[in-house]
Amino acid sequence: MQYATEKKHTALRGRKRLYNLVACLGNSCPWTATVKSNEMLLYLESECHELQEELISMQARTNHEKYPSNSERKDAMIAELGDVLFDVLMLEMMMRR
Repeated sequence: MQYATEKKHTALRGRKRLYNLVACLGNSCPWTATVKSNEMLLYLESECHELQEELISMQARTNHEKYPSNSERKDAMIAELGDVLFDVLMLEMMMRR
């Protein structure tokens, strides 16, 4: 997918909006401009481990309780999923450069 950096985020929807946001970060954020793909792989690996820990924690709570885990646990897992997704999109953007 091509990055549409010339458009405003609000003019886009769904996946195009997400790709555009990542492209804008990649073009304007000092950190993303200097990070290398091998460093990004390390960040992705770390985020995947954090996501795995959240999933294991949620599964353990679900197996030992009658009710689903609380919203804080779900929020933590959703945050980790977002981190993984961001890292994957950043890597994709770096590969397209």
